[in-house]
Amino acid sequence: MSVAEGSLIDFGLGQLATLAPFLLWLIASNLFVDESKKHTLAWLALALCYALDIYGAVVYSGHEGPGSNVILDFSFNLLPQLILLSFPLHAIYLAMRGYGVDLLEERRKFRIAFIAGLAEHVGVLEYKASSRSQFRVDPSRDPHED
Repeated sequence: MSVAEGSLIDFGLGQLATLAPFLLWLIASNLFVDESKKHTLAWLALALCYALDIYGAVVYSGHEGPGSNVILDFSFNLLPQLILLSFPLHAIYLAMRGYGVDLLEERRKFRIAFIAGLAEHVGVLEYKASSRSQFRVDPSRDPHED
């Protein structure tokens, strides 16, 4: 079964995929942080990401071409990506922060695997994103030509 691009199912699956970095961060937070904290700021960041993503998809879909308005492109494309990137980077920090004082040997070993796996995942995602980014410079294009 294939899902048509632009369909409601495609949109819903995309929104569920947006949760993955947040869920990884939530798992790391619960696993590697001993003191209990409220995650209000993280929930607000996720809500902002969803709001920008949905608002940009509904209101600005098809109205303007890519690169036509840098502020809108940043607000509805790049800012949600940066918010989502911050979750796995903070999860890596949480795993690294308590490594030296962790008394459970199994959890110390898991921290290393978690850091390596998540760092590789973030690296691959960033490489893919940068290779298709509309904000990168094309060396074959003359900047004076418009």
